Amino acid sequence: MKHLDQLLQTNVGRFGTFHLGLLILENTVDDNFFCPCKHDYNHAICFLYAFVPAIASLLGTLCFMDLDGIERIVYSLLNILTWLSLFFLDGRYLACAYSNWKGVYTKSDTLGIEKWCKPTGNETSEYRSQERTLELMAISQFTGFVLMIVVIGGFVLFKYCKRCKQEPLANTGAPEQPPPDEGVPLQSKQMPQEEQE
Repeated sequence: MKHLDQLLQTNVGRFGTFHLGLLILENTVDDNFFCPCKHDYNHAICFLYAFVPAIASLLGTLCFMDLDGIERIVYSLLNILTWLSLFFLDGRYLACAYSNWKGVYTKSDTLGIEKWCKPTGNETSEYRSQERTLELMAISQFTGFVLMIVVIGGFVLFKYCKRCKQEPLANTGAPEQPPPDEGVPLQSKQMPQEEQE
């Protein structure tokens, strides 16, 4: 495990290693997710799916990443946004949170959802709920992509600012110091007249 961590840190970096962990967590959570067919529980379960891993990634970054003050805070915020983008990219979580109908669990080939809460009633209510679910999934995925762009932009901006801060003073336009011989007047380099005679 130590060798794998070292390999990832040299090739991917700390930020990438932590995000690899978030991807594994999202896959694990994704496989076990099902939407309850009760509206109040839908909000609660989706809130927990969103914010428990986000808080865990915040605490993990703050406690276990060996970074200085502002770097630690920036990486923590980027990790939270990364988790939330993964959460929204799935699409099913937001669709579950806003499904307000009672129904029975079924597999939906149209939606690609293994455990979908199919509304009880006629075909019209089923069609409307499928349309609403697809709409919410699209909104969720759009939000996820926007958050991913924010994460990438934030990471690039942070790295750029960090690099600019580390550049030497020579590139900032500060006057250069002349070499020791060039600044000496020509008269002082000549030998005294007494020695010349």
